[in-house]
Formats: sequence, structure tokens, C-alpha cells
Amino acid sequence: MTPTSNPHRLRGFGRSTFLVASFTLLALSATVWANSSVQERENQIERPIIAKNFALTESSMPVPGLVGQNRATVAANRDRYIIGLVDPSVARYRGGIAPYAATSTLGQSRLDSRSPSVRAYNAFLIGNQDKLLQAMTRVLGRVVEPLAALTVATNSLVLELTAAEAAQVALLKGVRSVAPDRLIPLAQSQSLGGYALAGPPVARLFWSIVALGVGLLLVMIVIGWRRGWLSRKLSLLALMAASLGLVGCFYEGGFQWIGAPQIWYGSADLPATRGEGVIIGVIDTGINPISASFAAVSDDGYRHANPLGAPVGVCDPAARVYDPTFPCNGKLIGAWGVPYIHNGSPRDQDGHGSHTAGTAAGNLVYRATVTAPTGFAVSKTIAGVAPRANLIAYSVCAPEGCYSSAILFAINQAIVDGVDVINYSIGGSAYDPWDDSDSLAFLAALDAGIFVATSAGNSGPDFATVGSPADAPWLTSVAASSHNYFYQNSLVELRDADANQLPDIIGQSITPGFGPADLVDAADYGNPLCLAGGFSAPFNGEIVLCDAGIIARVAKGQNVLDNGAGGLILTRPPMSADGSGYLEADTHVLPATHITYADAGRLRAWLGAGSGHRGRLTGTTQVRAEDYADVLAYFSSRGANPTAMSVVKPNITAPGRAIFAAFHEDYSEAEQDYNIIQGTSMSSPHIAGAGALLSALHPDWTPMQIQSAMMTTANLAQFKEDGQTPADPFDVGAGRIDLPRAARATLLLDESVPGFLAADPYFGGNPALLNLAALGDQACVVDCSWTRTVTNVGAQDTEWTSRASAAVTVSPERFELAPGASTELTFVADAGTVAVGQWLFDQVALQANSDAIPDVHFPVAALSTLSNLPNSIEISAVQPSDVVRLEGLKAIEISAARIDIRGLAKATRYNDALVSDPTNGDPFDGGFDPSISGQALFLLDIPAGASRFVAQISASQSEDLDLFVGYGSVPGFATLVDYAASGSALEYLNIDYPPAGPLWVVVQNWEGGHSSPQDFSLHLAVVTGDSGNLTVSVPYSQPAGELFSADIGFVLPGSLPGDRYYGSFSLGTDSAHPANLGTIGVDLVRY
Repeated sequence: MTPTSNPHRLRGFGRSTFLVASFTLLALSATVWANSSVQERENQIERPIIAKNFALTESSMPVPGLVGQNRATVAANRDRYIIGLVDPSVARYRGGIAPYAATSTLGQSRLDSRSPSVRAYNAFLIGNQDKLLQAMTRVLGRVVEPLAALTVATNSLVLELTAAEAAQVALLKGVRSVAPDRLIPLAQSQSLGGYALAGPPVARLFWSIVALGVGLLLVMIVIGWRRGWLSRKLSLLALMAASLGLVGCFYEGGFQWIGAPQIWYGSADLPATRGEGVIIGVIDTGINPISASFAAVSDDGYRHANPLGAPVGVCDPAARVYDPTFPCNGKLIGAWGVPYIHNGSPRDQDGHGSHTAGTAAGNLVYRATVTAPTGFAVSKTIAGVAPRANLIAYSVCAPEGCYSSAILFAINQAIVDGVDVINYSIGGSAYDPWDDSDSLAFLAALDAGIFVATSAGNSGPDFATVGSPADAPWLTSVAASSHNYFYQNSLVELRDADANQLPDIIGQSITPGFGPADLVDAADYGNPLCLAGGFSAPFNGEIVLCDAGIIARVAKGQNVLDNGAGGLILTRPPMSADGSGYLEADTHVLPATHITYADAGRLRAWLGAGSGHRGRLTGTTQVRAEDYADVLAYFSSRGANPTAMSVVKPNITAPGRAIFAAFHEDYSEAEQDYNIIQGTSMSSPHIAGAGALLSALHPDWTPMQIQSAMMTTANLAQFKEDGQTPADPFDVGAGRIDLPRAARATLLLDESVPGFLAADPYFGGNPALLNLAALGDQACVVDCSWTRTVTNVGAQDTEWTSRASAAVTVSPERFELAPGASTELTFVADAGTVAVGQWLFDQVALQANSDAIPDVHFPVAALSTLSNLPNSIEISAVQPSDVVRLEGLKAIEISAARIDIRGLAKATRYNDALVSDPTNGDPFDGGFDPSISGQALFLLDIPAGASRFVAQISASQSEDLDLFVGYGSVPGFATLVDYAASGSALEYLNIDYPPAGPLWVVVQNWEGGHSSPQDFSLHLAVVTGDSGNLTVSVPYSQPAGELFSADIGFVLPGSLPGDRYYGSFSLGTDSAHPANLGTIGVDLVRY
């Protein structure tokens, strides 16, 4: 129950942890009266993440060139820490430190690590890092040598320190942050498929016409040869060329479904490109360097060239990390590892990294083959979205998980290597992107002109499950949906002893057929989930129906096989409306298929009547099924964005189900290894590959312009997992990537790094104001509006007409733009079109007055609310009496304002000290002796009528304390009510309207290494009625939708610096509705 603050996991789907989060409403500006100030309280979300396991180090990472040097050391009782320094990194430096010139390219071009200005500023950063290391040596009494020194994406040192040393380092001048390295176990990818409704006919029509044309050409060639118009040699050459063209007409899979082949072959208005000269960096589990997907010559004969001129990383003979056994070439031009992951080798031992690299930029490979454990094989032509782009692989994940220190190294090195695009199919729980080292490093990559695609997460279909760093507004986060290729394995010939029949049931899997055989339900054997050892009797060759859940799907197949079954039918109880979005196509160890739960229900009803039920599995048939494409995968994470609800996430969707691509060496006995797997890990590289193609076509586009081109031209014919309900922006963002339309986009949006930083809600910024290609508002009161600046990046004048919807208007209604010209658009949403508390979803269109220019649209997600009152505010009080003003409030009409005040109640401060909890996995097992168990217990009674209980740790020598609260007087999981267990020590818990009676509070020192007690301060407060020391003033009456302010006064005689007070006030439109506009918690700190 003690979680990590921001764990990382690969986004290939596995068993998901579902997270719950609550959200504050809106960051409001504050006007300071006297010397006190008020701000919305920092989002203190107690995220119930499941596993906190900051990893111990084993050795160090390679740190070449610009990123300093490293030394491999292992120290007992030391953990790995990331030390952030105050000076901006090379990619982020905009000048201001004499005499060093700015080094940031402002996202307009790649960073040139060899430029004089970059080298000079980099030397300055290294010099300051050396000075800090010298200071550490003096303070800690030992020589401190860094495992890594990073200067480009982030100005950081990676060190091995004890917890006590880390606390000392945090106090040194020049240190911005100290954070433990982070880790989470891998969640392995599993294969999946399944689809349900028709997608757009444009791609099918295009390739049908091309196929018809090439077919006619073949006929004409044969006729020309027969009649003597062409020589035999010319005829053979023509036949070969036409046949290769015909191959392009029948590409199948995700890359074809998003229109990549149309970009490959070009057109009258677009040059042909397959990504030549573009470099994609893949930060993942490494790469399979002997795969045909990454060979120097692809199956169509194309020979790759290295745009860098020389390889990098383990492929560079001059590099300290050179590995002569790792084969690089003109395609795979570099690879990097870290010593504590597979001894520094970037060879993929998981498969995930090879698969994502192959999906983004794998070569064209004819007859690639996946062989299931049964020996059943499927073959097809595969390619990455940008098959002629070059690749550099960065290995950051060990079997136990992905290390944050390695990820920071990889981002840093990718900028130095000059990649154009990064794919990052890794992530963890949602975390404030403005306070997350990985997210901020990716912001530096944006500053260096690099487009970054990342997976949205695999925690769907629940609301607000988008993870980190996908929640960052500067990254393109990708949902997962289906393409047009279906691995059909049906259940047929369903008859019982009385010849009663059941219609065929279509399912998916990659296995051979089986039967006819008897059909049974595992539930009748006392084991519906088909867990190992749970069956009440053995099987005898039957086909067994099992429910998915608890264990891996393929493990269920092994369990029924071990118990004597001949085949498997798998179904998943749906968490939302059932449909083909729940179908999964695994490579099982026995003949099997996966069917919907609705079909399973009909099958169970049939099995429940009569006897002698039999059926047959047909075996897998590969089917082109456009009618089943563009259905969202049930596992795909959804909005709202947990950390910034006004930023619409995910941004876009792409194929992420049943994706056929390269895999790691020795995955099978075949010479070449491939696999068919699924997850948002697989959809993200489709967008990375698309970004590479767009970069090749439009090298002057910025990363955010590439994102806007993808989003505003995306395909809107998308459906939820039931295959029936149209998807909304929290499902798919702007829709599914449509590459031919994105390549022709003319009306683009852009946003800068300073703009992103200014939008930080903690410092009063408003992410809704960012110039993004989506419109979000987490508190739309009466109406809400957005302003967006659009630019004509085309070579021709353009004319546009807005298409207002019933809920959203656009102004101006018509406008013209010359090449390079910009204009502002204003969008206004009517919150009254949906019920209060509901999200208003829309896709607002602008129509181009030219068929050659694609229309654009903007996804809209606005929450209709009665007011935009924040959940809580924090007042910094330097005087015992003062008045502060809370501005920017908005509500429905207030006719006779009603205010009810509770508090302010002074908190009781407890000063105590804790050693490390030797068994920190259980905060209740040590007897609560602070000097032995690392746990401190506090008991108190809650009086009747209490409106708030607050527990807050305000100071700590340990860097990681956890806080637990429960009802009663016996602490334990059985009585636990809430807990705060982030990766820091200053935890905060608030419980509204706690019941009267006893309550316990436990503080645990989760951090290891403290044999001597570490001091901390805990504040506990119970808020009851009005204490007479808080006043609130608002207008007595207020028109609907107009901004107003609240003046908040306090009088606290005798209060001293360090005292904390807690209270709240509610606001209603009139006496009949005393709190309908909301209640604001008030936390006051005397300074």
C-alpha cells in the first residue's frame, strides 16, 4: 500500500491497475492585499497506486560526449538518486547567463551539439556540476562521483547516496530537486484483435482504383508481348514492375489503414517519401539487430544510408561503449544501453522495443511469419509506417521494469544524436507534468525540435485513466483502436444430442482448428476463471469455456490443456458496453478462440439445456475486414486528463490491436522472430512513424504543428468498444490519424515551450489557454470560450467557412489567409446544451473552400458546472489579520448570495521522529514504536458535526513518509479510510464530514537507511462550526456568467509563524440553495 509517485511501465497491454483520482476545478488568479496571498491549493491527490519500489542501483550508465562522464560503482545501503540543478539545460537555455549565447532552437530545428555556443554553455554546466560535486564531498565527508552527468535534456546528476546523504544534498546551493530513481515491473504485451463497424471508404476506393489500373496494365503487357509490340526482356521487366505495384495495392495492417502507402508512392501534389533521411529514436526495451525489419537492405531492394555519416552508441568503434558484437548498418544507425540493464547491451530481450521500432520504421518484409505455440503459422507482408527512416534504439527497461534514470539518459542522448522523432511506449500513473522529470525532459526535446509520440495507457475503459507522460500537453498521446485485418477463428457446427443448433459464433485467435468435440463450461467444474489446480474433475478432450481475468489469458489455455482439454473458448466480462472491442486474438498453446461476452451468454444458455453439446473451432483465417475497423480497444486509457482536465487527452488514436511486427531474438525457433501483439504501445509508434513521414514532407513544421496537422485532419468515424456508439474526444481525441489528409494540412497551430511553462496551474497558469488543436474546459459555467491562432502554412491563399454546431459557435464565420498569415479564432460553447455535471463533447469544423485542402476540426470537451469555485485554497499569511482576494470566479445567476463559514480551526502540531520501517510493505505491523518500527500512531476523537478532518506533514528529515487514516482505535487495513503515499514526505489528507467517534492516524517512514530517528512535524485539525475568525464577502447578486471576486478576511490574534489553520466556506445562489455553487476548503499557513 506504499506507492511510487510516478511509476513507469511498458504500454503493451497486460493486467491493469485501475487508479482513482479526484480533481481540483480551476486555477484562479490572486490579488495580494497587504502582504498575504491566496492561491488555489496545489493538487494534493492521494493516488492509490499499488506498488512503490524505488530500485537499488547495480552500476552506472554510459555518459558520452556532451553528457559528461560516468563511473560504474556499487555501494552498499545506497540508492540511486537524480539530482536536478537550477541552471537550464542546453536544450532549454534561452540566454541570460553572461557571456553564454542562447542554445535553444525554440523548437524550430534540431539542436546542433557541435556548435560553439552549445559546447561553451555545456562546459559551463559541467563546471557547475563539478563545483556541486566538490561541495557534496565536503559535506558528506567522502568523494562523490556521479553515475551520470546529464546536461542536454535535463541538467541533472545521477548519484548513489544514502537517504541521509540525499537529505543533506537537497540543502546545497544550486540544487533544484532530489528524487529517488523510479521503477515499476513490466506488464508484458499480449496479442489481441477485434473490430466492429465500417470505417471510411476513401482508402479502400483509392487502392481499389490503383489495383484495377495495375491489373489492366498487366493485361496490356501480356497482349503487347503476344502481338510483338514488346520484346521478351522488356515484357518481363514491365511485368515485374507492375507486379511490385500490385503488391502495394494489397498491403494490410495498421500502416495501410492510416494511409501510409499513399505517402510512399506520392501524388501530383505531394512528393513520394518513405521517411528517407529521417531518424526515429525508440526509447524502450532495446532492439533485435538481426531482424530483417532493421536490415541494411529491405525486401524491396532499398539500401539504407546513414544520414549522420557514422554510427553512434555501441555501433561507434570510437566510443567507450562500443560493442563489436552488436551489428549496426545503414538502417539501424545506433543503439544505447545502460550498464545496470543487461550489462549495457541494447539487444532486446523482451520484444516490446523491437515491435515498436518495427511498427514505426521497420523495413518492408515479404512473408513475415508468426508461429504460435501450437505450430500454427500466419504470414503476411509487413512494414513500418516510415519504412525507410533510420533508427536509433535506447534500452531503458530491465525485466523488473523501466528506470527513470535510464529514461532521462535516453532522452538526453536522443537530443545529442539528432533524432527527428521519438517514440515512447512507456508510462505510469498520472503525475503533474510540470513537476515530473521525464515529462520536463520531453519538453526539452520539443525545444530541440523533436516530435514525441507516447502511449495513452492501458487502463481503460474507465474514466480519467490517461497516464504519465501522456498527460503532458506538449506530448502527442495515442489511444488504441482497430485496423482492417481480422484473425477470424469461429465456433461452428454447434449441435446437441437432440440436433438443436446454435448459430455460428465468430471469434478471434491465432491457432489451428479443432473438433468436432464436446463443449463444456469451466463454471460447471467449479473454476470459471480456469485458474491452475481449481477444476473439480479432469477434462477429456472437450472444448472448454473460460472467463478472462486474474491471470494471463494464455495461462488459462495452459491450465485447461494441463487438465485434459482439447480446446478453449475465452470470453471477457465487459466493464462497459460489450462488443468487438473486447475480442482478443492470442497465440494460445492449444486450439482456441475469443468471443464476446454476449455470445458467451447465448452459448451458456444453450449449454444449460439438453445434453451432448458439440462444436468445432475452424482455425484462424486472415480476413480483410474494413467493416470491423476503427473500434476502440476496451483497454485504451480515457480522458479526462487527471492532471489538467482542460487539456484534452488522448490527442489521437491509431491502430493498436493485432499489430504484426518484429520481436526479440530467440522468441521462436524461426530464423526471424515476429509477433502479433496489442496495446497503446503499438498505436504510439504508428504516430511516431507518421511524424517521420510528415517531417520528411514538411521539414519546416515544428513538432506542435505536426501534432495539429494530425489532429485537425483526423478521421472522425470512430466507435467505442461496443462498435455501435460514436467515440468522443476522451476516447480518441481528434480521431484516427489519416496520413494523406495530414500531409496536405494547411491551417496549423503552434505553441512554444515558454507558453507551456506559463500554463502551469500551480503558478496560476491556465492550460485551457494553450494554443492547442483541442478545446478543453474543466469548469464551463453558462458558457466558455477559447481563442486559437491558426496560420496558413501553404503556398496559396486559402478561404475558410466555420461550421458551427448546436453547442459551439466559431468566429469569424468566414476568413481568408495569405501564405504565412495568421488569424485568431474564437470558439464559444453553450454549457446549457448538456446537464450540469456532464461533459459537452463536440468536433467543430472549418471547411476549406478548395477540394485540394482538407477541412479541419477541433475536438471539444467542456464540463458543465454551476460555478468554477476551486475545491480548496491556501492562504500564506505573514500577518495575524489580513484580507485576500480570490478573483476570476464565475457562476450561474446569484439572486441573494448565501455564505456559510466553518473554521478557522487551529491545527495541533506534533513533533516526532522515526527510524526507517524495516518492513515498509505493511505500515501496521511493527507495534508503533517510532524508534524501532518506523511507525508513529496518533489517536483522537471526532466530535459530532465535524465538517473537515485534515492531517498534514509539514516538515521531515526523511524524504519519504507515508500517511494513513482510519476510523476506530485499532489501526489496520480493515479500518483504513484513506492514505497518502507519494514518493515524497510532505503528505496531505483531507476527509470531509468524518463521522463522530475515534479516529487513528499512522505516519510511516517508508524510506530505507535510517537507523537513527528522523524528525517530522504533523498537523492534525478538526473543523466544526464557525470560529468567528474567518469572513467572506461576495456580491449579493450577480448576473449569470459574469466574473466576480471573493474577499476573504481572517483575524488570528496570538498566532505565530508555523501555525496552521483549516476551515471552509460554501456559497449558494440564495437561501433555498445554500451551497449549490460549491464549498471551498481554506488552508492557512502563518509565515
